Amino acid sequence: MKGNAQTNGIWQRALPPPPDNGILETLVRSGIYRKFTRAFADLTGFKVVLLPAGVAPLSKHTVPVCRAGQPVGLLHTGRVEPAKSRKRRSLAAASLLEVFARHLELISDQAALQARNGEPAIIQRARAYIQANYATDLSLSRTAGSLNVSRFYLCKLFRKSTGSTFSRYVSAVRVERARLLLLNRNLRISEIAFEVGFQSLTHFNREFRNATGCSPTDYRKSAGIAA
Repeated sequence: MKGNAQTNGIWQRALPPPPDNGILETLVRSGIYRKFTRAFADLTGFKVVLLPAGVAPLSKHTVPVCRAGQPVGLLHTGRVEPAKSRKRRSLAAASLLEVFARHLELISDQAALQARNGEPAIIQRARAYIQANYATDLSLSRTAGSLNVSRFYLCKLFRKSTGSTFSRYVSAVRVERARLLLLNRNLRISEIAFEVGFQSLTHFNREFRNATGCSPTDYRKSAGIAA
């Protein structure tokens, strides 16, 4: 099976054979993991555990955690006490699990990059600049100017260090931010598109679908949030 699959209302990626799961120790020891799992259990009555990729089937109780697009683990939920809520709380639990998976992906990606013979300082500064300015009309020339390097040099070094072009990386950062904002039912999709830095709704919809396999509207539906 290739590509994305929708399972019980949650968009999930197909799993290849499990990779080296040494990264799981880093994720489990992170402060965000401990804080979230405690809060999740207290609020929903569900315990969250991080399992190695491939050890459990995809279901409504699992969400993959990826590094550079490849699954390194599965977030799995299991009830630890009687349900305290109705359907709305169950939908909220699914949304929280999705948000948590995205945060762990960021930690995993950062750890992978740092372990890859060290990343040039200029690229670390470029990443920080992008994170601080993704919501603006960000360009390669502007970023290179802020780092006092040439556009050509940054373009070449960025692709060599990250495996991605500058424009694709910026788009990915914007889409990740949009995925979190889409969980807020009070924000219109058009508002979110411009808030994260896209200059048109058409461009946002295209980049979002390329990154997630679904439209922003379908993404909201999969999380149990009305458009």
